[in-house]
Amino acid sequence: MNRIFKIIYNRARDLYMVGSENLRTHAGKTGVAVAAIALCSSAFAADPFEYTGSRWYGMGYWQDTDQKYSSVDILLNTNEDDLAGIVLGSTRLDVTDKNSPSVVTVNGLSSPTVMHGISLFDDGSGSASISFAGNLDVHLDGKADSAYGIAFWDGSRGEFAATGITVTGQGNQASGLLLDNSFASFSGDFTVDASGYSDMNIGVDLLGGQAVFKGIADITAKGGEHAWGVIGDDASVVQADDMNVHVSEAAVQGLGIHLSRNSQLTAHDIQIMVNSAAPAGIAVTDGSSLDANSAIVSVTDTTATGQGADGFAVSEQGSTVTLKRVQVTVAGNGDEQNGFRVSTGGTLNIEESAIVKAKTAATVDLGTLTIQKDFYAHFLEESRLHAESDGKIAINEAGEGTVQFKGYSDLTPSSANRILVNLAGPASYWDVTRDSRLTDLHLSGGTLNMSHISGFQTVTTHNLGGNNGLVKADTDFSTGETDKLVITGTASGQHGILVASSGTATVGETQYIVSDASGNATFSLANPGGKVDAGVYLYELSSRNAAEGATEWYLTRATGKDNTPELTPTAEAVLAMAASGAQNALYQNNLTDLRKRLGEVRDGARDGLWASFSGWQDVLSGYVSTRFRQEVYSLSLGLDHAIDDHWLVGAGFRATVADQKTHGHEGYHATGDADSQGFNLYATWTHANGSYADFVATVDRYGQKISTNMLDGQETKGKYHNWGFGLSAEVGRKFAGLGHDRTWFVEPQVQLSWYHVNGDSFHMDNGMRVKQDDADTLTGRLGLVAGRDLELEGNRKGQYYLKAGINHELSGEQKIALNETPFEEDRMMGTRFYYGAGLDWELDKTTKVYGQIEREDGGRYTKEFEFRLGLKHSF
Repeated sequence: MNRIFKIIYNRARDLYMVGSENLRTHAGKTGVAVAAIALCSSAFAADPFEYTGSRWYGMGYWQDTDQKYSSVDILLNTNEDDLAGIVLGSTRLDVTDKNSPSVVTVNGLSSPTVMHGISLFDDGSGSASISFAGNLDVHLDGKADSAYGIAFWDGSRGEFAATGITVTGQGNQASGLLLDNSFASFSGDFTVDASGYSDMNIGVDLLGGQAVFKGIADITAKGGEHAWGVIGDDASVVQADDMNVHVSEAAVQGLGIHLSRNSQLTAHDIQIMVNSAAPAGIAVTDGSSLDANSAIVSVTDTTATGQGADGFAVSEQGSTVTLKRVQVTVAGNGDEQNGFRVSTGGTLNIEESAIVKAKTAATVDLGTLTIQKDFYAHFLEESRLHAESDGKIAINEAGEGTVQFKGYSDLTPSSANRILVNLAGPASYWDVTRDSRLTDLHLSGGTLNMSHISGFQTVTTHNLGGNNGLVKADTDFSTGETDKLVITGTASGQHGILVASSGTATVGETQYIVSDASGNATFSLANPGGKVDAGVYLYELSSRNAAEGATEWYLTRATGKDNTPELTPTAEAVLAMAASGAQNALYQNNLTDLRKRLGEVRDGARDGLWASFSGWQDVLSGYVSTRFRQEVYSLSLGLDHAIDDHWLVGAGFRATVADQKTHGHEGYHATGDADSQGFNLYATWTHANGSYADFVATVDRYGQKISTNMLDGQETKGKYHNWGFGLSAEVGRKFAGLGHDRTWFVEPQVQLSWYHVNGDSFHMDNGMRVKQDDADTLTGRLGLVAGRDLELEGNRKGQYYLKAGINHELSGEQKIALNETPFEEDRMMGTRFYYGAGLDWELDKTTKVYGQIEREDGGRYTKEFEFRLGLKHSF
């Protein structure tokens, strides 16, 4: 056996070398002698070497008997027409040293017709065979019409431990591995790169051949008009463990794997990436089959307008693809982008899970697609399921997997078309993006979400199955339009309908949300409490009989025990806190009376500064029996000027904040924050006989914020501002010197106040529109103060007293409209009684403090408590 076989032939320099460890000993061997003649024919012979009609002008190695070598190293540089590194005809070559790599390099210096790295064929005496125990690298470079890295013909066989093939060329075809009715087995990793400017670049090309890849098969086809990773034709068979296929830069078409005419491919894992014009990941046609544990396919159409792209294309009767798990990504500029395309009798069966990123997840035309369990196609803005001409799509039919789909389904009118989708389990959902049609929809705990996008969608299915499913729908309560689920055949199960809350205007009832031709399914509103917010009123689900025996499920206004429509939490919050009575209550409490504002003024009017701080907690009524509680704090500052012994004039500023909370009659709660800033002018007249008169003019600015939650938990907010203007007149007389010690007094009082509040228009952020009318209120007060005057040390004075009286709202009509629905109330504060106690105390002749506590009760207004502390310093 030759230890080393090495040939270097450079035609450009007419240089030929044959090297061997024992060249002299083995020079007479037939194999070497024939090879030398073949290589040197153009340099030393009159005619080229000729064998059975085939002309090899440049040949690295030829043998006519079986040979064994430790390794092979062939470098062939020539400008001949036909080139081959190794050619075997009906003989066997064994390269035995697994630690010594072998190299076959063929460089075409001009434009050869054919280049072969290794070529095996039957020369009439039987098939040829070859084996390499070590690594083999085959490299071809040139502008040949056809270039083949390894080509087996006529039943030849090859066994390779590990192989790397690089084929670059320009012409009609470049193939890394060609098996024509032949067999090749690769026990190690296999790498092939067929690229260049050929019309067709093919990584692995089988024509009735069989290839076994036991390691990682890494196959690249690049450039030219057509680039194909793997072709199996005419009953070819491919077996692989891990196969990676990369196809790119094809000007006309790029194809990852193509099986035709009863060919078969079986693999554990397949990864395919195709970036070219008119790309396809895997195409199985003409009765062929592909079976893999997992496949990852990425396809990108590189043309500017898009020529169509398929992740999987299965066609023709008897063609089948069976996968356990698959991931498909299809991208590009065109609309025809199919994750799966099954046609003319093809079958695609995915046993466990399918992850699809494509404009059309699946198109089935006279074929069958079955995804037995998980289906994920929710990654793009929308995807599509399409069946036509007896196409059948079944997704998660047994309900053992999870379905997450964003897009739409459609099928052409045909009794044989079928699309079945089973949304099983709480993790399954279908975000509907357009009107959709299918034959069978199962809601087995999953969600049909028609509210995913704006506008309204209709999903039409012949049959509805499952139980405890959920249908999400949007409804325009101003027009009654809504998303719809239409069942034209049979239906079963109990399912929920979840309708998105809205603050916009409403109609009395909506169009149907579900139409069930059989009337056998049961639906209930899945919103909290079985009701949904719809502008001013709550709605609930009802059913009615429709034409031809169908049952329609629709929304209608909910009514309370007294048969009046139930208000939504938003409406209750607005009607409570947007009523002008709230501003009137703040005005009345800040207005107070003379004693609250200034204390006792009949001890001698002098110029001075004063300040007071007050706080109170009260409960106010709004429209239609709404109520809210608020906690209020107010700070007032003022300046007095005594004109003479009788008249005192002044100005004051106050700032007030309030924290509010509603207690709706249906148990709904809302919160509010109110603030006001006011300025007033006043004039007070006193007489020595104890009489007084007090006149006040007020301007206030109010701010109100409202926040609540709709029944579905969604928060909604709104805010508005008002201006208020008030006038008040109070008169009274103090009757002093009563009692045995002549220190007691009583003081009757009468007060009349008018207050005007400008209305405002605003929106809640859930769409509810609010318009307040201007409001005017007139309030009268009758009161009595009884107390004792005190003489303190240092000629200081003091006073304590009790007080009581009645406040009555003489007029006060208020109007408000929510979504053009009017509400009105008269005299929101009504009649109430008040009582309390107060103290007035001079600290010295220039400074005094005063304070009161008070409570007020009425049918529509209650002040649970109030305290007020004041300080005045006279100049």
